[in-house]
Parts: sequence; C-alpha cells; structure tokens
Amino acid sequence: MKLGNQQEIQSYVAGLFDAEGWFTFGCSQKKYWNPIIGFVNINTKIIDYYLDFLKLNNIKFYLNVRKRKSWYHIQTSVFVCGDQQVDKWLDLVGDKLVIKKNQANIIKNSLDVEPKFRYNYKESFQSILRNEIASLEAINKYWLIGFWEGDGSASIIKRNYRGEKIKFIPRIRFFTTSLTGKNSIQKFFEEKKIPCYIEVSSKNRNKPKYIITILGLKRCLNFCNQFKEIDLNGKIGIIKNFCERRLSLTNNFNQYSYLDIFYYQRLKILNDHTSEYY
Repeated sequence: MKLGNQQEIQSYVAGLFDAEGWFTFGCSQKKYWNPIIGFVNINTKIIDYYLDFLKLNNIKFYLNVRKRKSWYHIQTSVFVCGDQQVDKWLDLVGDKLVIKKNQANIIKNSLDVEPKFRYNYKESFQSILRNEIASLEAINKYWLIGFWEGDGSASIIKRNYRGEKIKFIPRIRFFTTSLTGKNSIQKFFEEKKIPCYIEVSSKNRNKPKYIITILGLKRCLNFCNQFKEIDLNGKIGIIKNFCERRLSLTNNFNQYSYLDIFYYQRLKILNDHTSEYY
C-alpha cells in the first residue's frame, strides 16, 4: 500500500476508525470519568499499521479468540487510555473523522474539565450515540479505502446463468449503520461516476445497516483502477486482474476456466481470514 504523505495516512486511519473504532468514558472507583479510545480488527496487518502510525504510550491490548467454521479468529482490541495520550490521538486523527467527528469533539472538550466533573459530557456523548444527526461530509479516497478495510468486502459471487451455466460476478461492498457514512460514500461515488446501489438490512429496526454495493465487471474495474495503489490485503488486485481478464475475452466470453475458479477461491480464503463479511 502506498500513501504519499501524512495527510493521506491520517485520512486512511480515520476511515479505519470510523469503521471499527469507538469512544467511551470509563469510570474509576473514585467516580472519575476518563475517556477511552478503542479499535478492533482481526487483521494483524491493519493492527500493525494502526500502531505504527500512532506511536503512543499507555496502549492496552485485549485478544478475543472466536471460532469461525473450521478455524479460529484472533480479534485484537487496542485501547488508548490517559488524557495526554487521548489528546495526542485526537490531534493525529480527530480532524479527519467523518462518522465519529461529533463524538471526537465531545471527548476533546471533556479533556479541559477535571475527571470528576465529566459526567455531563458522558451524558451528551450517549445522546449522540442514540440520536445521530445525519449530514453529508466531504471524503477522499484514502478515508474511503480505510473504511472499506474495516467495514467492507470484495468477493466474486457464483450464480447460475439461465439455469445452466455458472457465472462469476465481482462484487465490492461497504457496510455502515450511519446515515452520514451512507450519504457521504454515495455522494463520493456519484462524483467519481462509479454506479452503485444501496440495500437496507432490517435485522435491527432501531439501527438498520446500509449495504452499498458495486456489482459487475466494468463497475468493479473502475473502482479498482481508482484505488489500486491503496491495497493492504491484495483484494483489489485480485478483483482487478479478474475483471481485466474477463473483459479481454472477446470470444467465448461466457466460458469460464479454472483460472476464474482460482480467483474465486483465492478471494474467498482472504475474506474468510481477514473480514467479518462475505
């Protein structure tokens, strides 16, 4: 993955955090309210990148082993604690956040108050979590790919074509429960002329999940060409190679080979071991 300067790296890490990070207030026995910044991921490359960028002290880790099919996922949680370290984190990442920007502002303001008087900030913080005010934020491709690494997927799906032939179709997805995130990503794709469609998962009526999907060879190739230099896991490269190969076949387009199955299986293995989504 190539990120040219500090601004691009900050945007990428902000996207990661908007996808799989959170803020909270911890309460000590003396009723002191201390801000905590958490981040979780199962991909060790992303965890290492996140830590190398922060270079902070007083970071705590928690490992959670989760069984997935025939193997185990080791989910790593990273916590930044202490007012000084939290303040440094906010200086590094806070200005680039999109979905959790308002939460970051409350955490930042609370640092100017003594810990025992921060209860009102905690209440305001909880109110924001319960009642999101949807907005439209300007995002860049570095934030977007960071968010995708945290809450997105790339896959090649298998479908029966007219009940006879098997057809492999590339699919890129983003998952979010935030209206601000959904609106901002959708607007970005409109400006970049990348067609997408949005589905709503209604499993949780109080907080539905929005699924933003790019489907098809030309659309996925357009996405990959714009993001190919930012590819931590190699998924974009696999999708790009698959799309280019399929589009180059002027003859026998509907005939699939073992190479297509290789792309399909390779991407499925990557998804099984580095993502919570398929």
